[in-house]
Amino acid sequence: MREIEDLVALVAEIGPAADYLLAAQGALPSDHPWRRQAEDVRGKLLGEIAIREQRSAPGFQAKAAQALRELKDAYQTTYLELHRTAHLGAREEVRRTRLQKDPRLKQLAALDAVEIMPHQQLLAFDAAMRGLKASPVLSRSDLDANPICPHTHYRPVENPTPTASASQVLASLEDRLDHLLDDWTETLLANLADPAIRDNIALISDQDGKAAIEAFLATRELPDPVTRGLVQALREALTGLEKVEIRATDLRDALAHGGLPCTVQELRRRFERHVAGLTTGKAEDRIRVVIE
Repeated sequence: MREIEDLVALVAEIGPAADYLLAAQGALPSDHPWRRQAEDVRGKLLGEIAIREQRSAPGFQAKAAQALRELKDAYQTTYLELHRTAHLGAREEVRRTRLQKDPRLKQLAALDAVEIMPHQQLLAFDAAMRGLKASPVLSRSDLDANPICPHTHYRPVENPTPTASASQVLASLEDRLDHLLDDWTETLLANLADPAIRDNIALISDQDGKAAIEAFLATRELPDPVTRGLVQALREALTGLEKVEIRATDLRDALAHGGLPCTVQELRRRFERHVAGLTTGKAEDRIRVVIE
């Protein structure tokens, strides 16, 4: 009876911490170092509990409880860092909101209606921005009763470890927006410089739209905002051009077909064969290639 009473007292002492740590293990990926640490502590304690002399030794319960407290502290430190990496803080959330309303993004969204523009780039940008999650400040005390954030319910096991923090992704998107606008502007200018397209511009019936294109060509800068009239004029001017999309995954497969490594000449042949397959039956001077 004394042994049973000792075990009941031990369970009462370490049971809640053990339950917490079991839930914590399920929240982290199976290969996370903390999980291996938890297994080591668990195995050691179970081995000592199985031996009556060790579990009955003075101070054993306090020692076991201390080991579990240290393991819990280590988990909370790990979880807080993972959570911080995966989420935007209050300041970053303000920056994202500002980016979502950025005039440059509105310019790109307006130009997305022009057929030859690389729509996938804007879709990828939007998806990356929407994929960023914000969270209120998470403190260690928030994790005292439950190993999972009460605000976001974030479970690292269900989310791949990011190669960059949410804050870094946001910063890269802010930089990327400038590059996107520059690239799209250059794409339009290069195509509008085509002699055949210049002839199309002369035939545009909407004088306001025609004037908007001429102003764009003169300043080489997109107006803010990009008007519906300019978009419609661009669509008319660029009529006759045919967009050919080269998808990165298909291109990679085409270049690898036949085995790698290969010579430069063979790589060039594979690339040309892939492009030829995409453009068969099309007038080359009217094709505009976009890599998606």
